[in-house]
Amino acid sequence: MDDDLVEIDFASGSFFDGWWRTKKTGGMHPDGDLIMGDEPADIMGEALSAIQAAYQERWDREPSKEELRRVFNFVLAPMPE
Repeated sequence: MDDDLVEIDFASGSFFDGWWRTKKTGGMHPDGDLIMGDEPADIMGEALSAIQAAYQERWDREPSKEELRRVFNFVLAPMPE
């Protein structure tokens, strides 16, 4: 098994209702200190769709990944660590 992958015991509570623990390296880790979930991913997907629509309407093209990163970083910058 890959060193970054961990077999998840779903009964342990590390994964439930579309939420899971992870580490900065990604994947599901029962001892991870970050929490990811389907709901935030869905919300982010809707936001990305709205950003893409804005670029399409104004510039008649999709935003590049770098433009999306910069928008995200611009919005994220004022948030405390």
